[in-house]
Amino acid sequence: MTDAAESRLRWIAAPAVIAAVLWAAVAAADTHVVHLYEGEPVRGQVSAVTAQAVVLRGEDGEISEIERARVRRIALVAAPPVPVMQRPGQAVVVLDDDSLLAVRSVRLAGTQLTVETAFGQRLNLPVERIVRILRPGGGRTPRQVDRLRREQGVQRGGEDQLLITAGADGVMRLGGILESIDQQQIVLNYDGAATPLPLARVRLIEMAELAPPPRADAAGFILTGDGSRLAFTSVAVGDGRLTVEGGAAGRIVLAVDDAAGAELVSDRVVALSALEAASVRIVPWFDETFSPRVNLSAAGRPLRLDDRVYEQGLGLAAQSELTWPLDGQYARLTAVAGIDGDLPHGAAELSVHVDGRAVIDRLRLDRSKPPKPLNVDLAGAGELTVRVDFVPERLGVGARVNLCEAVLIRE
Repeated sequence: MTDAAESRLRWIAAPAVIAAVLWAAVAAADTHVVHLYEGEPVRGQVSAVTAQAVVLRGEDGEISEIERARVRRIALVAAPPVPVMQRPGQAVVVLDDDSLLAVRSVRLAGTQLTVETAFGQRLNLPVERIVRILRPGGGRTPRQVDRLRREQGVQRGGEDQLLITAGADGVMRLGGILESIDQQQIVLNYDGAATPLPLARVRLIEMAELAPPPRADAAGFILTGDGSRLAFTSVAVGDGRLTVEGGAAGRIVLAVDDAAGAELVSDRVVALSALEAASVRIVPWFDETFSPRVNLSAAGRPLRLDDRVYEQGLGLAAQSELTWPLDGQYARLTAVAGIDGDLPHGAAELSVHVDGRAVIDRLRLDRSKPPKPLNVDLAGAGELTVRVDFVPERLGVGARVNLCEAVLIRE
């Protein structure tokens, strides 16, 4: 381990807020990227993160402070890892604080779930903090299994629920009390009998909703090289190890080199995909209709722009229009827009209206060009409309737009 790698992070954080996060003696070769909700990313060496600011030594050697509420995330590596929900065949444990754990194996005995993480640690997780376990098979991703869960109407309730394969393409839903999980099978008590089921057939385990213990709000999430997302209230580093505490997973210790970055939590920011549109208008193209998708492309695949996969955003197709009520609560919309990266070529026009006034009018997006950042003033606005259209001379050609990391920033 190099001194630069070990000193990449030195964090000491207080519950609910990051009180002092220090990167001590960062080597000159280390360049971090601070991504903002508004404006271009800032490059340099992060020397501290406090409850108020991120302190950065810029590439010109100057020290500057960036208001912490403006910071979306801090990247410690050049290429962000593929999010765990987009990794084919990867099993994922979803916790009630929005942590996502990539796991190699899962065992349940009594009220304790033991998992082996993808970064080699064995964790004992209390079952009341576990929301679900996603087990994609073959080439499926956890995101696809989660979509199957929604399609099947599986929601947390008073009993454990499973989705298991049935035949070549079907699934069967079972409910009952989960008694045990080992490497080979699951034992589910349903219809009054303990029934063993082959683990290989299980795609989803939706845990019964139990009363969780009180918990502090997360200050942010550590992003790891395996795509996991770990909530924290405090983080510290020493002897080449990163100790993440305060999340539903309890204390997690991993090598500093396994940390890819951090997302900071701000109560000023709301994901546009989390709001329900008041109006959705779609005009079919002949017999083909692409409905807007949340956190997926319009084709139902991961949100991709060029070579990067995004976890949050909207997938839109030409001849679709969405309108959201804002009620004057937000100051700004920021996002990155481009043609769906799964398409080899394509183009579309994007328009944004605020209270019926065009603030972005038929912005041309082209697969051969870089994605475009959006920054829209919403001060006092009552309504936001986003519309996607065909480019007139290229009707029907690759007109799928991904609106990624779209967020509303409060006044």
